[in-house]
Amino acid sequence: WLVARYRKNASKWLKGHYRGILVDVGCGDDKLRKTLPPTVRYIGVDYPITMALGYSGSPDIFADAAYLPFAGRSVDTVCLLDVLEHLSAPEKAIAEAARILRQGGKCVIHVPFFYPLHDEPFDYQRWTSHGLERVLKKYGFTMVTINPSTNPMETSAVIFCTAMAKGLYDSINAKNLMILSAPIILAMI
Repeated sequence: WLVARYRKNASKWLKGHYRGILVDVGCGDDKLRKTLPPTVRYIGVDYPITMALGYSGSPDIFADAAYLPFAGRSVDTVCLLDVLEHLSAPEKAIAEAARILRQGGKCVIHVPFFYPLHDEPFDYQRWTSHGLERVLKKYGFTMVTINPSTNPMETSAVIFCTAMAKGLYDSINAKNLMILSAPIILAMI
């Protein structure tokens, strides 16, 4: 429920930042493509290994985020949504975003902080707002806004539910008596 609510709120916020030629690096399921107005030219980019993890989208281009096949200063918007944590060299992707953006272009980024590991083994790091700001400034970006997408209570709820689900999963795999508590644990989650 928290992820679904986040996506709805993020969609509203992001709409004000899209324009012109938009490159969605790490497009995955192509969810962004479906939300854009016809005035935006969408180009989805992803990596073949990532798509093999089970994403249903169809990238327009297969490429490495560290080596984007676009001319310098040729796009208006670069989106790095839930992708930086999956890159072994995230600074290279940020440098590439800076290289391909036109003067006045926008780079829209979303990264998780407290979030379970996912798309393993390709989940390498988490970002604080300070770390992200430091890297973005290094490549000439000006920070406009940093918005946390959850509050401390929601973060605590996510950690609790993740721990309960992991405990239940481990009990099922070990075939121990903890399995009997499954209905209670599922209700709590």
